Amino acid sequence: MAQKINTLKKPPIIFIHGAGGGGWEWAYWKKYFVFFGYSVYNPTLTVNNKQLADVGIFDYVEQLQNLVDKLSQKPYIIGASMGGFLAQKIGEIAPVAGIVLVNSVPPWPTKKYKYVPDVIRWSTESTLQDTIACMPEADKKTILLAHKKWRDESGKVIKELRSGLPIDRKKIQTKVLVIAGANDVDIKPEVSRKIALHYNADYFQFSGVSHVGALLGKRWKNIAALVKTWIES
Repeated sequence: MAQKINTLKKPPIIFIHGAGGGGWEWAYWKKYFVFFGYSVYNPTLTVNNKQLADVGIFDYVEQLQNLVDKLSQKPYIIGASMGGFLAQKIGEIAPVAGIVLVNSVPPWPTKKYKYVPDVIRWSTESTLQDTIACMPEADKKTILLAHKKWRDESGKVIKELRSGLPIDRKKIQTKVLVIAGANDVDIKPEVSRKIALHYNADYFQFSGVSHVGALLGKRWKNIAALVKTWIES
């Protein structure tokens, strides 16, 4: 039997990144919550022994479930974009203290495209302007850092998310918070609002906040502070 990871008295927090990203997306939030005494985990999801094109969303679910199983306390799961869907899935299959969804992918079909490549090569084909577009309110240093860190993503994962993967909301036996960026053009606020209604969740919308800007933009600390208050309420 795997040995449980001992955590502090406060519940641990697991941050889940979006498609093409990594644990680095949560660097600001991690430093913030660690300062207030939380045990924080921000894993970068991996392909393990598979080719990237063969990786599916449930490969990521398995990695996260393994982490949850190692913890001695029920964690808060905080996910952004793709990570938001993963947070919902973990909440469905594992005991958690609470779920926070930030500009989250919903569990129903979204935008569809005629063609999605087997591997989306964000590491080499994403332009600086693409990075600016997803976090325009971030400072120049952060934008340049993020632009260098984007990674390739499995087209299979993207197609699965866009086709919709149902979540049994009756199995999510915990409180849920949904955060929306008013300027998010990838997951528009009306989608986040619909997710909140779906789970009977608390809902907050932040003006001037973009898709990735919720984590790395100028208002990240305002959002993190609200999440901390919600966790402790």
